Amino acid sequence: MAAKREETRRSTLTPARRARFLRVLGETANVTEAARAAGVARMIPYNLRRADEWFARAWDAALAGAPAKLAARQPGALAWVRRA
Repeated sequence: MAAKREETRRSTLTPARRARFLRVLGETANVTEAARAAGVARMIPYNLRRADEWFARAWDAALAGAPAKLAARQPGALAWVRRA
């Protein structure tokens, strides 16, 4: 019965929220701020990362590009966010 429940469970991190999370993560390198921007609890992306290989790779790619973006960033909407 538990296996069936696992199959029907859906993530609150919808495709649109995933895209926003990954974009903000790439801009800030800060998971808490990216989750807040996506409108989900901080642990939701971590749980999805463990369960979804594609999301884990996208997460790593976003973080790989973050230092360059942080160094070159002009003051903007997320200028106050710093890497934790």
